[in-house]
Amino acid sequence: MPDSPALAQARQHAETLAAAGNLQGAQALLERAIEIGRAQLAQADTELLSTMRQLAGIHMRADDPMSARRVLEEALEIGHRLEDADPLGLLLAHDLAVVAEELANRHVARTNHARVAAFGPAALGPEHPAVVRALAYLGSDQPAPAAPAPSPASIASPAVFPGIPAEPAATSRKSWALAAAAVGVIAIAVTTILVLPDDESEPASAATVQATPSTAPSRTVEAPASSAAVKTGIVSPADHSTVPWPFDAEFAVSAADATATATVVALSICVAGRCYLDGKVDLYDGVAAPYTVYLGSTKPEGTGVEWQLRLDRLTTATFTTLIAERDAAITAGTWGDTGTRANALNPTPVSTLTVTKGSR
Repeated sequence: MPDSPALAQARQHAETLAAAGNLQGAQALLERAIEIGRAQLAQADTELLSTMRQLAGIHMRADDPMSARRVLEEALEIGHRLEDADPLGLLLAHDLAVVAEELANRHVARTNHARVAAFGPAALGPEHPAVVRALAYLGSDQPAPAAPAPSPASIASPAVFPGIPAEPAATSRKSWALAAAAVGVIAIAVTTILVLPDDESEPASAATVQATPSTAPSRTVEAPASSAAVKTGIVSPADHSTVPWPFDAEFAVSAADATATATVVALSICVAGRCYLDGKVDLYDGVAAPYTVYLGSTKPEGTGVEWQLRLDRLTTATFTTLIAERDAAITAGTWGDTGTRANALNPTPVSTLTVTKGSR
């Protein structure tokens, strides 16, 4: 049975292999250690998460940010019980933010940089490279929310792994990861036109709710008035509009979809009779985050052509399988020729709209 020292030794050996240029050997060693550790250790075991973090760094050294993203997202998922200010959780968020920058996923990058900026100064120190980079990314005009002090037990954590740099990346790649909104306390006024599958439009009203907790100063929170009546659909851009490359799509979600645990609302991009699963609609406090959409892998590709945005309600298992198939096709260089299996999507989509890719 593996224990924490065994994982620590595996990481040390893997780093020795990587330093000697044997990235493939280091990757195989860490993957095996993680496979054994995942079966034997508690999900939030810090040694297991640290080993996953190192594997992501090896993938980045090998110029494979897609694999690094998958490992980091899985690590954050299995480590979801970590406190917001846990140093290891913050470093995982930092790494995912850097990978998202590399993949041109600015919403994912901003979400994770915002977490580091909010809790990092107290947990890691204001001069920590991850904190400095997060604040630089967010900009001086976008202050992060105040963070509580971390518990003493959570202070010890590994340094920023050298496989994922602390300085900004010089290049970016096409986005295939899901988009997310910046974290923090927000007031949202929502007035939407929901695009239904039959291309009919239905207005959804909004209202302002006054929240006055008995133990805190009163504040105004903007929220949808009739969330139960809201239907899941694509809110923006407008149907049959011309869009730039890239652009942000926005969504409304029903109360049932907002609270669902076994299903996700997935976005696909369709063109020339073929659909490509891109990711899922991310939710924060029941509100759908905007999603950055790239029509084609380059700015000129598909200019002047009509593209369709499509929402499907998929089981988590189906979504995970389709994402794995997509990522394998991207790695193999066949994504674009194959697309997502049509029989795996809903017979009738939850919502669709058509846009034309503009030249700007």
